[in-house]
Amino acid sequence: MTVLRVRTTLPNMTEPVGAIRSWLCASCMAMASLQAAVQENPAPTGKERLDVPDAAAVSAAELKVREVFAAEYAARGAAPRRELARKLLEAARRTRDDAVTLYVLLREARAMAIEAGDIEIAWSAVEELAGRFALEDLVMRAETLVALGKKLQGEAGFEAFLVRALPMLDSAIVQLDLETAKSLVQPAKSAARRAQNPWLSYNLQAAEKRLEALKSWRQELARQGKQQLRIGRSTDETSAIGEFLCFELGAWKAGLPLLAQGNNPEFRKIAREELSQPQAAVLQTALADLWWAVGEGNPRQEVRERSRERARFWYACAMPELSGVFKAAAEKRVAASSWNYLSELEERDVQVAYGDFWRAGVKTTKPGIERVFVNGIESVHGLYMHALAQGHARVSYELQGRFRKMEAFVALKDTAIKPVSAFTFVVEGDGNVLWKSAPITGRGKSQHCLASVAGVRTLRLMVHCSGADTHAHAAWLEPVVR
Repeated sequence: MTVLRVRTTLPNMTEPVGAIRSWLCASCMAMASLQAAVQENPAPTGKERLDVPDAAAVSAAELKVREVFAAEYAARGAAPRRELARKLLEAARRTRDDAVTLYVLLREARAMAIEAGDIEIAWSAVEELAGRFALEDLVMRAETLVALGKKLQGEAGFEAFLVRALPMLDSAIVQLDLETAKSLVQPAKSAARRAQNPWLSYNLQAAEKRLEALKSWRQELARQGKQQLRIGRSTDETSAIGEFLCFELGAWKAGLPLLAQGNNPEFRKIAREELSQPQAAVLQTALADLWWAVGEGNPRQEVRERSRERARFWYACAMPELSGVFKAAAEKRVAASSWNYLSELEERDVQVAYGDFWRAGVKTTKPGIERVFVNGIESVHGLYMHALAQGHARVSYELQGRFRKMEAFVALKDTAIKPVSAFTFVVEGDGNVLWKSAPITGRGKSQHCLASVAGVRTLRLMVHCSGADTHAHAAWLEPVVR
């Protein structure tokens, strides 16, 4: 359990404004670190997680469980194993005040579900084990997925595998757990070939690039004769890990708290500013300016590129509230890039059926953060529009002929539980159709969009709804123009 102590002593209010501002930044940083710790180490419901029972007790309980379910264990084949796994899981959920039996029931339910190739039951058992017992959560989940990867069949099964494997792969990479990450890659690649889901394949390819970056970083540390770095052992090591996470992997959520505690004064200042989560456009613009300055002055290419990208993100957050010279300056810097996510550009001619048009996870008409998920994976730079019944939602962007191609993935969000119509995604350039999807009728069924936008001045994205607009939750995932 992580325990953080937050200093709450107020500064002398007669001190200079700069000193008070520094105290506020430090307080915000501490609270952000506390929030991150709570998210990464959620408080257990009811009691703390239980210790794993000793081997002798587990063996005795296993004999009892196998005696009770003797007939079910005797039956062979996938279907009987699946039924046994279901019964064991149900028995575990009814078990009270017997930690050893609970542990055995969940462990056996997991094992039988793996034999049957049933990812839903296996994952439910893993979730319960992780929630109730002090196990190495990530390792157990990875081992479960690797074992399941050998048993799965059918497109839906491989897709369900990827939905669970990709977050685990990302977690292992961010935690610098090279061995666990490597164990997941090949099963995930095999599943991706069979799942036929472009959005999941795209995310797997991105994870593979991050894994290669982790391998190279670890090799470079070994070449320099450095031991494995640890967070908190020194500001040098904490800073090095934070810089790798942010500037090599783009893992800002994990890396920013480390930069804020590191030994680089420039990165420490900017990280603390960002962890304060500025809401006012003037503060968001100031933060973007700081990142832009890093991108201009740093000798390391990866730092320059990631800093500029982070600056564009914060300019996009501020843009709806900016005007005049401030807006012109932000637009000029965003336009200086050879490529842009559409979420970084100003939208025009917006039409949606309900709610707001979302871009880059930010609602454009009122404060508040929303997130776009498809197949359980967030589209950090995604766009969302609720289509109109027997009509279309739309948004336009002024490209002014700057780019050659547009790429994205299209799908219904995970919130589209029961869509009743078919949806067609369309890309238009200066009034001409450049790309059109096949009709999409269910959530999570993504398609890859690739369109030539050479010479296009006005780009329009549209989503046509064939009938009723129930759960017409259309999303453009990571749309980029280059």
